[in-house]
Parts: sequence; C-alpha cells; structure tokens
Amino acid sequence: MPPFAGGLTGTCCACDLVDGGEDRFQHTLRNNKEVYEPVASPDRGRDGRVGHDAPQGGHKEVGTSAGLSSARMIGSQRCDEQQIPEKARLQELVKEFAKRAVRGVPCTLVEADNGRMYPASYHVDQWLKKLTFKPDNLGDRRRVVDMTQIQEIFDYEGATSMFLLSGAIALGVEDRDRLLVIKFSDNTPSVFLLEASSAERDRFIMCMKILRIFAQTDGPDDGA
Repeated sequence: MPPFAGGLTGTCCACDLVDGGEDRFQHTLRNNKEVYEPVASPDRGRDGRVGHDAPQGGHKEVGTSAGLSSARMIGSQRCDEQQIPEKARLQELVKEFAKRAVRGVPCTLVEADNGRMYPASYHVDQWLKKLTFKPDNLGDRRRVVDMTQIQEIFDYEGATSMFLLSGAIALGVEDRDRLLVIKFSDNTPSVFLLEASSAERDRFIMCMKILRIFAQTDGPDDGA
C-alpha cells in the first residue's frame, strides 16, 4: 500500500526528527509561552531560612519550591498543548507538498556547467522514495534521484558558502531568492532548481528534508 493510502504513515516521527534550526518554516512557540518568574525574594530570617515575617510572635512561614515547581509544570503542560496543533499543521503542510509533488510541480532547472535554464517539473513517486526531474523539452536530460541519498538542501546563500555554485551560474536577485541546490551523499551530481517563489523554495527545503527522513526510515519500496 502506498503511503498516501495510509495517510502518509510515519511523517509524525519524521517531523519530530527535523532540526528546527535548519528550516525557515520552523514555528517557534517562544512568543506564545507564558514565562513564570519567581515572586520577589521574601525576607530571609536570621537562621537563613526563607519565609515571611509574621506580624507577631516572631514565627516565620517557611517557604518551599512547591509553588515554583507547580508553575513550571503548568507552563510545561501549556507548551505541550500548544505544540500539538503546531505538529498537526506541519504534518498537513508536508502531506499537501507530497500530494502536489506526486502530481508534478513546475520548476526551472539550471545546468551547473553552463548556467543554462530550462522549464521542467519535479515529481515524487507514490512510495516517496524517488525524485524525478522531467524537462518540458524531450531533448533535455531527465533525472531520477534517490531521496534517501539527499545529504542537504541549500538556498543561494548556503550554496555560495559551500562553494557549490560555479562561475557559469549568473543569477539575478529574484532568481537567487528562488534557487535551491540539492546535494547528495553519493556521487549523484547536485541538482540546481528554481522554485516559483522564495516561499515555495522554503517549503520545498523543509518538506523534502522531512520526506528524506521518511524515505530513510520506511524501508525498501513495497513496489520493488
């Protein structure tokens, strides 16, 4: 059974494994968390214990960490509750990306050696294992790559810092914002691709990283 028949089985675990620091689509909850600060330091008695001065009799109520611990537990619980819809939204985003990729998504491919650009589309097979690049012109080379061999996906800045761009690739500002470079762990040549927009580029990078983990952990193709 293809993954789509089972609701893209396994993406939940794959989403958990993605490094949020790598992705532009990370959804930081920090701004929504309630921060529990300890109350102002109470008076400290002569015996060194923390407490509150009683109005008479010199008796002090000894303070404990129970209140602070309780506040931390409540804060942690609320954070967990906030993360549940975030994870569900991320899963839906990946599933929608995968569905589109199975049907085929228009893009522009860039040849690394001469910088030539030509229209194409990328496709993911129903088992979410193979990524195919199909040029619109039958005279251009069709490529099929193994998603488990994807090592990293870079935007323009990342590809430049890794010296992946040759001098032949001259891009304008708009094209730089749409560029992504797929680097493989084996000897597969890198793929240079222009997405429809910078937002679609970011979506590709994030979702493909998750699908790569899914492909690596899901075992061999059922259709093999």
